[in-house]
Amino acid sequence: MENAKHIVKRLFEEPWTGNFDAIDEFISSDYVGHDSAGESDRIPRFHGSEQLAGREVVLLECDHPRSTEVATDRPDYHLAIAVDRETGVILRFIETIGGSVTRRAEVVDFVPDAPLPPSAFQFVFPTGTTMLY
Repeated sequence: MENAKHIVKRLFEEPWTGNFDAIDEFISSDYVGHDSAGESDRIPRFHGSEQLAGREVVLLECDHPRSTEVATDRPDYHLAIAVDRETGVILRFIETIGGSVTRRAEVVDFVPDAPLPPSAFQFVFPTGTTMLY
């Protein structure tokens, strides 16, 4: 019984600390969930893995993840993200409402811990800019 508890604990904790190999170790790539209706559709589902920007990513999807009264709190709201397996950084985010993509952001180049010169954080206002504050 202790071994079973250890396995379940690893499955639920290790991916959140960046060890996505735990997902592959315990969940088959052809897994199909059969959750009952209700709150379970708000839990992210593992949807596989692929290459993105030269990196291996884990694909997660979630239906109707919101629970507050906002415009996107509807049953046809869907999120799909691609998480870098090594770093845990989100490299793709897709939001759909009613089957139409409402937001999409995708990294095209990703270099973890790349050196950045100090000038990367300097902002120069364009000529003719009016300062409001």
